[in-house]
Amino acid sequence: MSSSNNVGFSSFFSNDTADDEDRNAADNNELRSSLKKRGKGSYTCPQGLGCTKGGVAADGSLAVFQRNSEFRTHLQKHEKAFKCNLPGCPTKKGFARIDQLRRHQETTRHKA
Repeated sequence: MSSSNNVGFSSFFSNDTADDEDRNAADNNELRSSLKKRGKGSYTCPQGLGCTKGGVAADGSLAVFQRNSEFRTHLQKHEKAFKCNLPGCPTKKGFARIDQLRRHQETTRHKA
């Protein structure tokens, strides 16, 4: 069954403080968990035209994600939920995917 959900919550997002980033990640997580595992829809990035992670098409319009999985993957780029826990890690922001974290841990020098 196909649903048409045009999702965009640009008013939720401003990157002024760490508190805003935490709130944005929580909003993204809630939005992502509300998606069905499989399916189609019509989704846009909650950051709107301010998205710098693929949510804006080359012509300057909002990119529309047609599949739940594509939209979920896009939201993970904003969340960066995978944090490095090795002592002396120079990377503070985290990673969108677990494979990126593993690669980082294997290739980046961590100060002890």
